[in-house]
Amino acid sequence: MRKIITFLGTRPKETIYQWNGDECKATVFPQVLRERLADQYDKMLVFVTEEAKKSALPELKPEKDPRLVPVDIPTPKTEADHWALFECLTERVGEGDAVYFDITHGFRSIPFLVFLAAAYLKAAKGVTIEGIYYGALEMGSPAPVIDLTPFASLLDWLAATNHFIRTGSAADLAQVLKSGRPQGRSSIRSLADKLQELSLALMLCRPLEAMERAEKFRQALDDASNDEVLPAPFRLLLDRLREEYAARALAKPETDVRKNLCIQLDLLDWYVENNQIIQAITLAREWVVSALAWKATGRLVLDNDERGQWERAVNAIAPSGRDKRPTASPAPADLRLSSEDQQTVGKLWGSLGNLRNDLAHAGMRPTRTRPEKIVRAAQEMQQQVRDLAVRLGVCDPCPGEDLPPEDAA
Repeated sequence: MRKIITFLGTRPKETIYQWNGDECKATVFPQVLRERLADQYDKMLVFVTEEAKKSALPELKPEKDPRLVPVDIPTPKTEADHWALFECLTERVGEGDAVYFDITHGFRSIPFLVFLAAAYLKAAKGVTIEGIYYGALEMGSPAPVIDLTPFASLLDWLAATNHFIRTGSAADLAQVLKSGRPQGRSSIRSLADKLQELSLALMLCRPLEAMERAEKFRQALDDASNDEVLPAPFRLLLDRLREEYAARALAKPETDVRKNLCIQLDLLDWYVENNQIIQAITLAREWVVSALAWKATGRLVLDNDERGQWERAVNAIAPSGRDKRPTASPAPADLRLSSEDQQTVGKLWGSLGNLRNDLAHAGMRPTRTRPEKIVRAAQEMQQQVRDLAVRLGVCDPCPGEDLPPEDAA
């Protein structure tokens, strides 16, 4: 249903309003709405206090307009009054309604409350905001009608930014950027596409694609950064987006394997910090195989058969010793690890295997791990992988971090 939500003050006054060059004479602004939006709404909800109901509502002649519905509200003086108004407003808007808001005669704090209610209705009831209008009486005659509708997009930016900050995912930001871009702005369209593609690779735990796409995103970000029409809410996030995503750029991840492995470590930290535990465990397990293979060969091993040999080699030193039984498979690769490093890798591999299996089977096991314990284990695993990276020479110790005993000697 299409609805207008408007408010009345207590002192109707004949005013000339100017809307897109046209002038309209009215004593209360809803008269202008009724004229300009005549065939664009099904119901006009007019919120009135007891005093406004007596002094201003008669100007609208509700008895002659079946679409006009007066709604009684208290004069908002206390917090309880404002909550009552909020509930009164949101209860009268249904799922999927299209709504026009008018804040011309709203009592002081009401415009602020209307924007908050609009944000809530968009999120909770899938409401479409068709317009937000303000007849600027204080600007003289004729009073210009200010269309605040474009600022309703701030509600989408708010939700998308909140999601980005809480989860690290910019998929919603990309969608809002794409939907609000000016016509013909190819740099902004390209930036939104590249951000969406990068977010998808991160969500699906595809580190190689994420590095390649981060490089393309970095280039698109540089191209669009100086665009004068880049939305202001997005411009505020440029530095954070560079920090979160562009730093993981690597045009050829299969060539610079050491840097590739370092970026994967940062990505592992990012997954854990953003509570994307399934991706973290998946990446950690594959990182161990890749790092051990690189240590011995200097290459990024992706071939299934060759990678299988490295997995069997790690399985053989894990506490479960799964590959110690006779098998027709090719012999495992030579890990070339000291006995102490073998113990470290074996213990880590065993933990990763248990966690991955528990997650991959959705906990459908008689000895399933409690979710809270999985999160703690992922955090512990994160540091263990970092320690292994130092042992293998993938990266240097963090400042102030102790070297492994044999390296410190």
